Amino acid sequence: MAYPKITVNTGQALIVVPSDTIPIPNPNFIAATGVGNQVDNGINTSVVTNKLVDTGATWTATTPPLPVVVGDVVYNTTTPANAAVTAVDSATQLAFGSNIFQATPENYLIVRQNALVDDEIDFVAKGVKPGDIVLNTDNPGIATVSAVVGIDELTLSANIFGTNSTYDDNFRIYSQSEGGSSYPAYGGVNGGVATSSNNEGCLIYVGDATAATTIATQFYNVTVRTVAGDIITFHNCQVGSYLPLQCVQVMATGTTADKLIAIW
Repeated sequence: MAYPKITVNTGQALIVVPSDTIPIPNPNFIAATGVGNQVDNGINTSVVTNKLVDTGATWTATTPPLPVVVGDVVYNTTTPANAAVTAVDSATQLAFGSNIFQATPENYLIVRQNALVDDEIDFVAKGVKPGDIVLNTDNPGIATVSAVVGIDELTLSANIFGTNSTYDDNFRIYSQSEGGSSYPAYGGVNGGVATSSNNEGCLIYVGDATAATTIATQFYNVTVRTVAGDIITFHNCQVGSYLPLQCVQVMATGTTADKLIAIW
């Protein structure tokens, strides 16, 4: 049943990334934590227009996360520049639509899009499944697992690890499976409703990155879905305040605050 959580010495908190489709994950059902990886990196060995050439590369290998695939983004971290792979010519040559390598030696980094790669974790053994929620905790972003490609690669619903500054961010994955240790959140992919016994909701602390020094930077709007399924916007919430009801989701539409915290 509901109770005034602000009077309780709670023990769990989680950054909130507003989303119109993804609920706030339950911190009790964390499936995996880790740090993302690139697909490959190295130094080019010769210059060919609109190509990356590395005679020591093995881009057609089948050891995950290889092979390199069309759509992977290659970053020249020396110049810098980047382009998406348009063709894998061979194990040692990739093609692009632009000429991002014009000298040698230049360093490169290959990053998979809409994916999470971690060669130190076995996602299958961890029980990660489609529908589970993934948080980028360094550059706050949220996505769901679209597919478990292999033991060290997931396809995601959003590109939250797809750049040269986010591919190696820390992540947390939260279970959304039904049965046993599960959290069938309101509107979750695998069913369940907000009023189920294992979803009591959380308190939302209103914060923002802007220093609250003027009237203009003290008040923000927050749109939430409550445990009962209602969607409501709280207008002009003051930074440092708490919303007076239990929530299962903060909506991106209608929310202007950007440093929200869920508290259980």
